[in-house]
Amino acid sequence: MGEWVGRFLLDTSLLPESAESASRLHIKVDTTTGYDAMEFQLFRLIGTTDIKRILCSQVEGKNVVYWEDIEDVFPGVKFVQVNGAAVNKMRDQNQTRAVPHRIQHYPDVELDVVLSTTGGGNHMEPPVTTARTTLSFKQVVVRAQKKALESEIEQRLISSFSSEVQAQVRASNGYNSMVQEIKEVIEEKSNELKGCLLKLDDSLAKITELTTENNTLAAQMIEMQRALDAKQDEMKELQIQALGQLALLQKQ
Repeated sequence: MGEWVGRFLLDTSLLPESAESASRLHIKVDTTTGYDAMEFQLFRLIGTTDIKRILCSQVEGKNVVYWEDIEDVFPGVKFVQVNGAAVNKMRDQNQTRAVPHRIQHYPDVELDVVLSTTGGGNHMEPPVTTARTTLSFKQVVVRAQKKALESEIEQRLISSFSSEVQAQVRASNGYNSMVQEIKEVIEEKSNELKGCLLKLDDSLAKITELTTENNTLAAQMIEMQRALDAKQDEMKELQIQALGQLALLQKQ
């Protein structure tokens, strides 16, 4: 036999025989009826009055509501709130969201459920301004319509010609298009070549500057070498004079 509790059928044959055994199973027992006093959390979709009750679970002696149970009743739930304040999911000692996700039990309090497709609460996102995007899109549409109209007029004009003239015009259009593409490629390559030439000119200028500096240093080195040679010649002359005077002194 069973007894309906909310939307759940309670099998009374599975209830504990006494309050003592219920305590060991972490089940709260109503001593007046002998049945376990199941705890429910009250929920309602924000903006409605229809109340839904979800059975609580016990974790470490505390009543909690698992998030997946809320999702089963309210698919697409984004968050829940009480008095306009969002209810945070519970965290463990490391301040990490407990797994599986759950929220604490608020006895006799109706929690508002906010779906991903609805607004409300403290998590409402500000409206996005799309004026510039809309204006740009309109401009694109107008340009596309203009090009389509020009193409349609051109095709109608071509179709009014004879078949031979049509073939020549279409061939001419294809040729002109190819020529235009070639011109664009040539212009692009010319710009690249100009850039390379400018870099080459800069490099040549630096090389010329370095060459001039090296030539100046080489000239200075040659001048210093000449001065050194002159000093050496002068020293030799002084040595010869000293030897001559020494020889005269020895003869005396």
